[in-house]
Amino acid sequence: MLNSFSQLSELLSVEIYTDWIHLVAEFTTKSLQSWQWASNSVYYLLGLWSRLVTSVPYLKGDTPSLLDETVPKITEGFITSRFSSVQGGFSDDLSDNPLDNIELLQDQLECFPYLCRFQYGSSSVYIIKIMEPILQAYTERARLPTHGDVDELSVIEGQIAWIVHIIAAILKVRQTTCCSTESQELIDAELAARVLQLINITDSGLHSQVKRKKDNLSIYELSTSTIMILF
Repeated sequence: MLNSFSQLSELLSVEIYTDWIHLVAEFTTKSLQSWQWASNSVYYLLGLWSRLVTSVPYLKGDTPSLLDETVPKITEGFITSRFSSVQGGFSDDLSDNPLDNIELLQDQLECFPYLCRFQYGSSSVYIIKIMEPILQAYTERARLPTHGDVDELSVIEGQIAWIVHIIAAILKVRQTTCCSTESQELIDAELAARVLQLINITDSGLHSQVKRKKDNLSIYELSTSTIMILF
């Protein structure tokens, strides 16, 4: 694995680097899609990618690292696969739900923000793009009768939980060499604004049914703690 900044330069000097980086990207994508069986592999792969992107500012020479091409696909693949884990449903064993495996969740989200901030502009656009319809669905679903589709609401809440966890992790990593501090703060604010929107929804009483009180409180607390990271 990559243990120092100099090793990325050494990798670039290897003749088969292009083939290697594409194979690692392909393997990572397949591992993300197989989230039920490859959770440990995903942790180590995200760690590798995070070390690669944090080494880029220290590169010398003009040899392309190809990370501009591969990392955005990994970033989007991670988020998409987390959504798939919610939509796929779980057995009665809570350990099947990645959101309930706190240790693994924290490990993966420790590395993932560096991938997002590597190309923060495009990553944030993607996150906002997929978050907007979820927030809209959450608001609209709240106006339906209490005897509506509970499973559908559970999926929406699971997706919201993932997005807020991801945004919280990104906001914790507020130092990056890939873009200026001012541009980072603007993007941070854009993401935080979406979380504030979620807080407004949960705080408005739209999801105040007694039987969902526990779930709503969890989302509210998660969203509030995310905003507090900025202060």
